[in-house]
Amino acid sequence: MGINKQALKLLLAEHSYKPIIGDYVSIGKQTVQLPINEIAKHFQEYGISVDQLNLLKETGRSDTSTRAAGRELGGVFDHDMIASFSDANYVCLDRSTYEGADIIHDMNAPLPVELVGKYDFIYNGSCMDNVFDPVSFIRNTSKMLKIGGRLLMTEACGPNPGSRF
Repeated sequence: MGINKQALKLLLAEHSYKPIIGDYVSIGKQTVQLPINEIAKHFQEYGISVDQLNLLKETGRSDTSTRAAGRELGGVFDHDMIASFSDANYVCLDRSTYEGADIIHDMNAPLPVELVGKYDFIYNGSCMDNVFDPVSFIRNTSKMLKIGGRLLMTEACGPNPGSRF
């Protein structure tokens, strides 16, 4: 699960069209698959300040918790990257505490009432391929959106069945 170049450009284009604000949920912790200098280049393409990214670089805060944490790439946390261009309130939903999720929920199970209509923006960076019932995943994801909320889903696939890691 992650944010690659294409996903980052989609996020930035969407933010440029209509700012990503309010309550943001990431389905699964996302590994940012780009070095911080490349992230900054894309920020500049969309007219977004790189000041917060530069602060991240100076502090040396690095993602060592996600499964494919790109330490060689600079290891920017997804929540730090989102916070560097948006004031949205970030939370992460996953089926376990493995990578530090804020909300624990199996997207195959019925959605708890407290998650219905809660989020202004939902990002799924290739989690649906890891669930048994993709229809439940899509149904639950759409129920989580506030009226007028937005959803960005990217899914990766490969030649072998199962998770790609």
